[in-house]
Amino acid sequence: MKKRKVKKIILFLCIIFGLAIVLLPVLAPVIHNNNTAKSTIRQYIYKKGYTYQSFFAIITDDELDDPEYGHLYAVTWFDRNNPVGDTSPLFYVKKFKEGYKVTSVGTGP
Repeated sequence: MKKRKVKKIILFLCIIFGLAIVLLPVLAPVIHNNNTAKSTIRQYIYKKGYTYQSFFAIITDDELDDPEYGHLYAVTWFDRNNPVGDTSPLFYVKKFKEGYKVTSVGTGP
């Protein structure tokens, strides 16, 4: 009787995991919009072709505001096309009337 419950739980978890794997690329354009600065950065990563990395990127606020470029964010995510792999680019995001926009992307010193 317990084996049957364990099998059902494992099957349920596998189905949930499979749905998450399939639905993340479908839901990414809807979830990543220009309403917040972090969502704008995730949208930028998604548009570069990194669907799953856009969800799992670690975005940290660097507390630096530049009047020309906007607010600075450091982002850590896995770039499979980069020989080093783990990248830490710096994103400048500026707020406009229609929402946020990535104004500059680069690597730090």
